Amino acid sequence: MDIKKIPIWLIVIFIAVLFFRLIIAFQTPYFSDDQSYFVLRQVEEIKITGLPLYSDNLSYSGRTLYFSPFFHYVLAFFNLFLPITLVGKLIPNILSSLVVFASYFVVLEITRNKKASLITAIMAGFMPIFIRETINTVSVFSLILPLLLAVIYSILKLESGNKYTLYLIIFMSLFVVTDTISFVVILGLIFFFFLGKTEDIKQNKTELEVILFSLFLYFWLNLIIFKRAFLLHGPALISQNIPSYLIVDYFSRLSILEAIYAIGIIPFTMGIFVVYDYIFKRKSRSIYLLISISLSSFLLLWFRFIPLTQGLMLTGIILIILSGQYLKSLIVFLSKSKFSKNQNLMIIALIFLVVLTSVLPSIIYAYNSFRNVPSSGDIDSFIWIRENTPPNSTILGNVYEGHLISYFSQRKNVADSNYLLIDNINQRIQDIRTIYSTPYKIDAIRLLNEYDVDYIYISQHTKDLYGIDNLKYASDDCFNLVYNKTNMIYKTLCIIE
Repeated sequence: MDIKKIPIWLIVIFIAVLFFRLIIAFQTPYFSDDQSYFVLRQVEEIKITGLPLYSDNLSYSGRTLYFSPFFHYVLAFFNLFLPITLVGKLIPNILSSLVVFASYFVVLEITRNKKASLITAIMAGFMPIFIRETINTVSVFSLILPLLLAVIYSILKLESGNKYTLYLIIFMSLFVVTDTISFVVILGLIFFFFLGKTEDIKQNKTELEVILFSLFLYFWLNLIIFKRAFLLHGPALISQNIPSYLIVDYFSRLSILEAIYAIGIIPFTMGIFVVYDYIFKRKSRSIYLLISISLSSFLLLWFRFIPLTQGLMLTGIILIILSGQYLKSLIVFLSKSKFSKNQNLMIIALIFLVVLTSVLPSIIYAYNSFRNVPSSGDIDSFIWIRENTPPNSTILGNVYEGHLISYFSQRKNVADSNYLLIDNINQRIQDIRTIYSTPYKIDAIRLLNEYDVDYIYISQHTKDLYGIDNLKYASDDCFNLVYNKTNMIYKTLCIIE
């Protein structure tokens, strides 16, 4: 990749994507998901001690955490000279915007067509589901997708020199230590190897060595970091032990049309056509590599081994890259047809369609993500808890508020969205639902005692989630309403002997 050959239009697209992201992200000082606040806690801990917070006294009222800390160290480096909130808003969006450059060079390597590569860069930069999940969150996927494309580019360039073998080892190593979702790509490389054998495609010996290296590195690192989690969860480790009812709920609420909309209608249609064309009609080493990774992502998504949004982002970015091959064929066709004189006009029309089907949905998704941003009333409630409750208190909130309670209130939560190594997670989530929705005081007190809950936090989010207006059993001496503004906080007083 020659930096000097980066076209000015690619830089314009990158700036447009980054500007779009930052304009929206900085409209609120808070983030759109609770997981962001877990990341911020880790970054602050690394800045202070140099090590992540593996022993967390607040999560699930005290537990040991297992996770890959590379992304947190990247953010902690920038936190040395930037405020933590600015790091959380700025760095993930810069990393996410790098998919513009990465997708351009991958498609250019496959197609040798700059126009197709530029259009693909627009679709990658404005993939709706990627925008929604990373624009106002501190998400590890802001690093995962650029690394994925860097791995693919390095594989495509293996025959160009030994330096790309080194690049591939570096990018693959970073990819593996970033998140367990890297297994999707490793499985895809295995599919690629066998697909190449069945289709009699000549493969570079280095590819097999890299596949074996990646497998060894993945299992070795994850055995070190996640040994206990793997023994407890098995293959469910890839999905981070997400509660079964949440997985069913995610998949049941998303239709095929919504999945297509989340990826982008144009890249989805073009990408699927290329998959069909090269499976049944043509052969191409580079296209087979992409198809193998998309097949790996699709199968793991189909069998619910990976979270829905993560699977859609991985599948989506591969379909976008594949659509670059379709765009090349379309541009070549236009140049040889009677429309050749109006080729530029046709390309402009195509870009307009991309804007309608990718950029506009991205804007809608971006603003919809603000629905999950904690309100000023929520933050006031958390601060009240921090200033008016004993430091060792346990606060009950819904599972999506656990990290908020830990971050802003600095108090123990009953549950949060880090489900790994919680062997009774489905029962715990059901118990929280029961506490909020049951009309029976004895059942509620029994569960509150079981989890050593000192205060019950009731936000508007909790009311909407469980379909309640208040605790049905709260008008009793066992519960004291200590905070009643935008949200409510009850102190628990009774114990069942």
